[in-house]
Amino acid sequence: MGYGDDIMATAQARALFEETGQKAVFGVAPDYHWSPLFEGHPYIAQPGEPGTPIMNYPGRRPYFRGLTKRKIIFEKNFRAVPGYLELESRPCLNEPYVIVEPHVKGEFSADNKDWGWENWQALVNILAGKVTVVQFEYGQSRKLDNVRIIPTPDIRDALAALKGADRFYGTDGALHHAAAAFGKPATVVWGGYSPPEVLGYDFHRNIGGGWCGARRRCWHCRRAMRRISVEDVLGIPMRIGTPPLDSALR
Repeated sequence: MGYGDDIMATAQARALFEETGQKAVFGVAPDYHWSPLFEGHPYIAQPGEPGTPIMNYPGRRPYFRGLTKRKIIFEKNFRAVPGYLELESRPCLNEPYVIVEPHVKGEFSADNKDWGWENWQALVNILAGKVTVVQFEYGQSRKLDNVRIIPTPDIRDALAALKGADRFYGTDGALHHAAAAFGKPATVVWGGYSPPEVLGYDFHRNIGGGWCGARRRCWHCRRAMRRISVEDVLGIPMRIGTPPLDSALR
């Protein structure tokens, strides 16, 4: 998960500091795991500083119980706790805006977590009639229509802009974990690949969910995504017309 894992790890660092007064390092000496998101962090030891090791690093994550040739096995007793990010808010626009992130990554998880470009575009077309919609630019080639493209060459730029947003729409990953760390509303499209019960947050709108974790292109995950409509994501019961959208847009 990359940066999403790092953001979740900051919650452990904060808990350690509050309990012991010690800053955290992640992994085993001398090859501690480091992330740009740890730079200047008040609860994480900086390079050269002493720290208390936490066994949370690539290849050993607390939500990860194991894997087989076919699937990732999630740790069902793990619950994500909002992390802590030491970033000032730098709104990218001088007006209210929401962020939409349609891209997913990973050799197999990208396909299994892909809601479909046509769905994201339909979502944006509705949202754009209510609020400015922002999509980040960080080297990916495909752009949505009816959005404001904001360059974010560095992950910290993206997170600072997210902190200034009214809401985030996307799949599970770094930005939904960052939204939780900032206490921001988010609508997260999970499909059937990974479990919001483990990696999600109760104060977000979590659409779908499952425990598949397939290490291959998976019909179950694709079917779960196809069952999620734009109306589901917006919370619009079409039988009774078109009431207001997500609470952040009312």
